[in-house]
Amino acid sequence: MIPAAFIRLQQMPLTPNGKIDRRALPAPAPELLERQTVYVAPETDIEKAQATLWAQLLKLDQVGIEDNFFELGGHSLQATQLVTRIAANFGVELTLAEFFAAPTVRAVSQKIDTALLQQTSAAELDEMLSALEEMGDLEVQNLLTRKQSL
Repeated sequence: MIPAAFIRLQQMPLTPNGKIDRRALPAPAPELLERQTVYVAPETDIEKAQATLWAQLLKLDQVGIEDNFFELGGHSLQATQLVTRIAANFGVELTLAEFFAAPTVRAVSQKIDTALLQQTSAAELDEMLSALEEMGDLEVQNLLTRKQSL
């Protein structure tokens, strides 16, 4: 774990027992905690839902799809809570090891997409493809446009 910011102190505040008094440590200035990555807005429904989940859990205003969970201040207990919420919201079982290997909204959303596709039966996929084949190009374009605007 790498600290988000460093603050130079004349001396460490100590408790009467001689231990570091963590409560007396100064909070870093907000400009020291600026994001390391540029904000990239979520695009798909799953990315939007993930970004909202992460922001709620980490108590942040917004989370971009390239933001790293741990760089945003998340820890392993919160990762466990997030994996549980993903299972509840999407019906997808994501292991902690999978999450730790790819802790961004984009990567987790791709894993959810893949898992949801694997859960879809061949008959359901055939039915969807048949419906798309029956549609004209304009209808498909309107459907995609409508889907993106949601």
